[in-house]
Order: sequence, then structure tokens, then C-alpha cells
Amino acid sequence: MKVDKRLWEEIRLKAAGDESQKIEAVRLLFRRQYHLPEESKELVLKLADKQQPDAVRIVVARDLSETEQKPHELYVDLLEVLG
Repeated sequence: MKVDKRLWEEIRLKAAGDESQKIEAVRLLFRRQYHLPEESKELVLKLADKQQPDAVRIVVARDLSETEQKPHELYVDLLEVLG
């Protein structure tokens, strides 16, 4: 599948922003994960980190649970970070 570079740049900028922008980045990451580069997995893990605001981590957990096709490796890594 082709990588959407414009979308990836938008997500990276949002992920570096305030809490509401980070939440939007998480939502975009999960909705469009198959159009993003491999590095997107690292960004999801960073947004799930305990250093992030609780609201961002909650959105990561919720979106992870609602995603029908979960990449196995990412799913396991996220559960470890969120736990």
C-alpha cells in the first residue's frame, strides 16, 4: 500500500502539539495506519507513554480496542506501554 506522506507529516506535527492535537494524531494514526510508514508504530508507542497526558493515553487504549485489524506486534507493545 502506498504511504501518504502528507498525512504522515500532518500527524507528526499534531503529535508534537497540545493535548487536543495529540488526541487527533492518535485518531488519525489508528484510522489510517495502513497508509503510514513503519515509523508510525513508534509514534503510537510514544503517544501511549506514561509521560503523555492521561487523556491521550485513554484515546490510544480506546482506539486500540476498537480497531478491527490490529497489527499483532503493535498490539502487544502497546499493551505493555499502557499497562
